[in-house]
Amino acid sequence: MKRYRLSVVGCLLFVACAATRPQTTAPDLKSVPAIAIEAACTKLRNEGLTGESALVVKKTEPSLISGASLRSVAHSYSKDLDASSFAATIHSMVQSTPLDFHATSCKWQTIDKLDPVAQAQMVVVEFSPPFINPFTKGESGILVRMSVGGRDSQWYWIPLAERQGLLGIGLVVPLDLQD
Repeated sequence: MKRYRLSVVGCLLFVACAATRPQTTAPDLKSVPAIAIEAACTKLRNEGLTGESALVVKKTEPSLISGASLRSVAHSYSKDLDASSFAATIHSMVQSTPLDFHATSCKWQTIDKLDPVAQAQMVVVEFSPPFINPFTKGESGILVRMSVGGRDSQWYWIPLAERQGLLGIGLVVPLDLQD
C-alpha cells in the first residue's frame, strides 16, 4: 500500500510539473506604468534616497537605450554580445513620454532635463521608455539610471510582463554597467 501511495504521489508531482502554465507576453507599453515607477522608488528608497535627496527627469530618456546598456541587460540573462544593432533598432521605435507620479508614493522633485553643471552634486534619476526585451520572450522592460550629475551611475533593469491581461513586474535588477 505504501509503495502504491508513493507511485501515485510521484505521478501527480510529475503531471503538476509538466502542466503548462499561462504564458507571459511582452506588453506593448507607450509610457512607463505606475508599477514600474513605484518599484524604482522602493529600490532607491532602500538605498537611502528620498524626495529631498534626489531629482527625477520628468520625461523618459531614449538615449539611455544604448549598446552598452543593452549589453548589460543581456548579461543579466547570461548572454554576452555586442548589442549596438539592437539598441539602434529599439531607439528608432521609442519616443520620450512624460512620467506620471500621481499614482505612486514617489514624492521626488522633477526636472526637465539633466544638467551636469547645475546638478553636479545632486542625485538624478532617469527612466528609459519601455521597450520589448530582445534577450528573452514575453518580457518588456525599463532602464533606470541613477547618477550624481550624470557621473558615477548605477543602472537598473525593471522587467515587465503581462499574463492573462494583468501587468506584472519582476525584481529590480542592478546592472553591471559602469559609465
